[in-house]
Amino acid sequence: MRRALGLIAVMLTAATMMVLAGAAAGTQSAGFSPTREADNFAITLERAKIYDTLAYQRLLTLSGTANLEHALAAQAADRGRLFEGDACWQGENACAGDVRLYDWASNGYGLVRPVLFTARDGATISGHIWATVNGPAKRPGVVITTGSYQSDEQMYWYAAQTLAKEGFIVMTFDVQGQGMSDTFGQKPDTYEGFPAQVKGSPWYDGTEDAINFFLSTAKHPYEPVKSCSTGTSHAAKQNERVEEGLDSAYNPYWQLLDPKELGLAGHSFGSRRSSPGTTSAARPLTDRPPATHRRPRARLTRASARRCRSPSRVSGSRPTTASLPLPTAHCRTRWLNQPSR
Repeated sequence: MRRALGLIAVMLTAATMMVLAGAAAGTQSAGFSPTREADNFAITLERAKIYDTLAYQRLLTLSGTANLEHALAAQAADRGRLFEGDACWQGENACAGDVRLYDWASNGYGLVRPVLFTARDGATISGHIWATVNGPAKRPGVVITTGSYQSDEQMYWYAAQTLAKEGFIVMTFDVQGQGMSDTFGQKPDTYEGFPAQVKGSPWYDGTEDAINFFLSTAKHPYEPVKSCSTGTSHAAKQNERVEEGLDSAYNPYWQLLDPKELGLAGHSFGSRRSSPGTTSAARPLTDRPPATHRRPRARLTRASARRCRSPSRVSGSRPTTASLPLPTAHCRTRWLNQPSR
């Protein structure tokens, strides 16, 4: 009896192994590899090996202090800006991103230019444009939209530099209410994008404003579209700040950018604006191709009329993640040269 039970157990074990082997083979044939997945998971532990060292912590402390001093000096020198109190405005600790990447320009690894521009609600937006010294005369572009809460643009500089080295022109920016971008808009649109995490518009409309700036040129300088809340144009603020040498008139690397090759990347809340199909509310109010389309028809128009409406009035608009709010007001924007519906 024991020998029979032992034989049955061996047979069941062998059968189980054959089934598992067949399932694994079928899974692997579909592209899944347990070994590769284990290697990928191991990568998540690499950051701690560097981050927890005394050398990195010292560099992080020094860089965080320098970031805070820079932010305070920028705020004091430009009283038209107000970002003290934003999430990560000090640029310290985790908000500093990977501080090993701060020498991108100083060590000759590549090019980077800080930029400021006025959003459609009148807020001043802070960002950077990234490129390499060598490369094609015209290159595709990528705009990176951050996540919410403690997600300033420094946390995405690793992606910007990686893409730049792969031949892209890249734009990173702080959405309104985070990092060194303004907390509020300009009257009468002071609260159009505040509080940012509740309104959501700094990610939706803010990404479109960033695209507009990214595609601006010396011949066609950036001009913010009209606000959603009141239809007010804050172009006067942008122009005044450009004349004062505060804002950037256009993308400083526009000559390197191929405007027909544009992509978007986003993290967390930012991915809802940049990824097609994540939610119907992410893109129902635009008369243009999906934001991730590699060949947009043209840059966003600055002069055409816009109107706003609540996503709740759009058929099928619902969040895919309950913790992420939908924008309470989102502008209807159409592409230049595309007929209105």
